[in-house]
Parts: sequence; structure tokens; C-alpha cells
Amino acid sequence: MSRNTSRAVHRWDLNKLLKRHAGLTIAAVLGALFCIVAIAFSQTAWAPTKAVSYGKITRDALDRLLSSANDLRNGNTAGAQQKLQGMEASAAELTKAADFFREQANRENNRCVSNIGKLEDEIAKIFEKEKEAERRIASLQAELKGITERKNYSAAQIEQVKRDVELALAAMKEREAKLEELRKWWWVPFYNLYLGIRTLVDDDIGNYNSLRNTLQDKATEMAKHQGDWQAASQMMSALTREHQEIQRTHAGLLKMRNEAEADLGNLKKSAIFLTDAGIFWGRVTNLLKIRVTRPVDLLSHMTALDMLMSKKNEAPLFHNLQAKPFNDLYDSLAAFADTIDQGNNFLMAEGSDYCGGPPRSNTTTVSSACKIEATKFYEIVNPVTCAFQYKNPPGCPPRPRVTQETEQAVAAGRARGSWVRADGTNWVGRARCEPESIYYGKVNDQDQCERKCLSDGTCVAWTYNRNNGMISGTTGECWGGTRALTPNKTSWGGFQSGGIQ
Repeated sequence: MSRNTSRAVHRWDLNKLLKRHAGLTIAAVLGALFCIVAIAFSQTAWAPTKAVSYGKITRDALDRLLSSANDLRNGNTAGAQQKLQGMEASAAELTKAADFFREQANRENNRCVSNIGKLEDEIAKIFEKEKEAERRIASLQAELKGITERKNYSAAQIEQVKRDVELALAAMKEREAKLEELRKWWWVPFYNLYLGIRTLVDDDIGNYNSLRNTLQDKATEMAKHQGDWQAASQMMSALTREHQEIQRTHAGLLKMRNEAEADLGNLKKSAIFLTDAGIFWGRVTNLLKIRVTRPVDLLSHMTALDMLMSKKNEAPLFHNLQAKPFNDLYDSLAAFADTIDQGNNFLMAEGSDYCGGPPRSNTTTVSSACKIEATKFYEIVNPVTCAFQYKNPPGCPPRPRVTQETEQAVAAGRARGSWVRADGTNWVGRARCEPESIYYGKVNDQDQCERKCLSDGTCVAWTYNRNNGMISGTTGECWGGTRALTPNKTSWGGFQSGGIQ
């Protein structure tokens, strides 16, 4: 038989067990089930023992618990108790290991948060550098545009002067030719014409020289524009490369931040899993210390352990922060223990990145002692402070019971006994999802809740959740209780209750 099949056979059905033991109520089981478990931390004093195989003692302890539960299911109480003998040292060691690594995860969580803050500062700085580079590029682009326009304008002027020079040179050559021809006839009456052409030739020479000087000036001006344009272009190339490098750095820092934030989320999940592991092994330790003798007591404790073992795990594998988790607590606890033996638990690895190595200082305890009642229906909000919130189990709350709240029904209900009210108490208590409770839905106030109970002949107690946020989304709920309910009349803030005295 495979390990998974064997474990499936070892699981028991609570309702079947209740039927085996006449007179055993769910309330009696839940009374033991919701026993407070306190985890005491001793992180700095614990270290893995080389002579111990943590994977082996973990699997051995889990298998013995499952085998004990199987014996209990089959009515073999003595065999169930015998399976639990000699587990004290293993349970205590595994509790210490879970507590130690939970503290490590919370320390690393703090280091990760601090480093992400520093990373955010670097991202802000590089963002400013990127924006400054963009501003410089925009300014240089405007300057290059102006230089280009001036360079193009100078080039156009040079071309025009060149054309003017060519025209002047052509006119001068033409007149020189005519002058040469007229020089032969200087003694004839056309001498005045000769003098006129001579003057024109002299003017052409002056114009030509002027245009040549202008061309020289424009060439000098053009050379300056060309030099300015080349210098600006080189600066633009350098600035563009710098901007691209800044962009790559910025993108790299953003990637690092995203990876660090993902690691931070996995660290929180790891701390939550280790909290659950500590609660589980602490519960096992308490069970072994109590040395229960009555089947009903053993049943209630084993039921609590079964609820914890079926609690969903979302923590990554401890040899790889990015690996997907095992859903089964058996596999999760065993795989975690293997990383202790193999020395590849990421919480103990030497790391220099933002998240993923042990804190550099282990002198101060960062976690608070964890007190969570033994039920799988809770969610840890902050593993450092162990702040948590209970959740509804599957199928709870059920469809609200419909009642006819007529004046006659309310009057008949009041005639059933002496009714009282108690502010700041939760009479229905943790039986809210059990058979002895009645769900009436969400109502406006305690008066309406009381009327629903009065109108229902099976209801003898009621509780209205005015503003207690222990379970998210339950404010305004109205619950009743049958005669099978043992009212919880202790102080409980945010609730209002009442019923037959």
C-alpha cells in the first residue's frame, strides 16, 4: 500500500466517531478542540542536531499519529495510546525547529522590507537621473535644430554667392573680350565707348572681389556651424547612450524590486506555514504531556490534530523560494524537515541579495508568542505579531432559516420562559456552524435578532454580531441556538446575546 493510500485509510470521519460513543456531543469535542496553544520561542538557543535525521523523525511522528488515529477509529484505544508513547522528544525537537525557523523567516522578512525600502530610494534616484537626461536631450535637440537651420541657411547663402560669383566672372570675361577688341580702335570716334566698357570691367572686378570675400566669410561661418553641429551631435550621441544606460539600470532595479516583493510574499507564506507547524507540533507535545486515558478526550485531541493537518499550505518549498508548495501538510512538514538534514533551507543559506538569506543580526527576537486556537479555519494576517482572523468553514453560514415574525409568534415565544439579554457576550459562541445552532441571516439590530429567535419554537438563545470583526464579513449576522446548545456566557466584545434564562 502506498504512503498516500495508507494515510487516506488512516483518516477518520468525525460523525462516525460521534455515533460510536453514545452521549458524546459535538460541543464536548469542540470544547477540547479549541484549547489554546501557546508557542514559546527559543530561537537563539536552538541549532540542528547533527545526529538527528529531521526528515526521519518527522515522517515517523506523522505516521504514528495517523496509525494511532486508525486504532482509535477501530475502537482500539489502548493501541492508539501505545502508538503515541515515546514521541515526546521528537515532538519537542520538531516544535523547537518550527519555532526557530519561523523566527528566521520573520527576521528575513524584516530585512527584506528594509532592503526593499533602500531599493525604492535607488529607484527614485535613478528615475530623477533618467528625467534629467531626458531634459538635457530635449534641450540639445532644440539646439541641434537651431544649428541645423543656421547651417542649412548658410549653405543656401553660399550657393547663392557662388552663383553670383559665376555670373560676375562671366560678365567680366565678356566685357574683357569686348575691351580687347575695342583697344585696337582706340583712336576712332568710339573711344568713349571704350572708356565705358573699361569702367564696367573695373566694376566687375570690384564686384567679383567683393563676392569672393563674401564667399570666404560664408565659408568661415559655415565651417563654424559645421563644427558646432558636429560637437552637438557627438554630445547627443553620448547623452543618448547615457540615457539608454540609465533606462537599463532603471528597468533592472524595477525587476529586482518585483522579484524582492515576490520573495517577500513567499517569506510571509513561509512564516505562516512555520507558525502552523509550530502550532501542530505544540499541540502534539501537549497531547503527549496530558497522557489522556478516556477515549473521548483522546478523540477530541486527535480531531484537533486532524483539522490542523488538513489546513491548506501555501508556502514554497524551503530549498527553493520560488518553488510551488505541497498542499498536504504531511508532505510539507516532511519536505521542510529534509531541508534541515540537507542543509539547503533558504532561511539558513548565505545570501547577499535583497531577500533570500539569513539576517545579518540575530540578537533581537522579532516575533511575538503565537496563541491560536487549534482549528484550521483561520488566516494569519501578520506572522510577526501573529495577528490572525478566523474564517468560516466550508458551507457556513448555511441558508438563513425563514421565520414568521408576527406579534402572535413573538408573544408565544416570550411565554416559553424567562428571557434575558446580555450585552458584550456571544452565547452561541463557536457552535455557530454546528448542528445545535440556527442561522437567521443578517439583520439590522439585536431587537430584530431576538424577534427571530422568539418566533422560532426551537430557539432558546440568540447572538447578534454588532461590530465584532473576528471573522471577516460576519457583522450583522444573527444566530440562534437550540436546547442542545450550551450558551457561552463569558465576555465577548462586539456581540449582543440573550435567551431563556
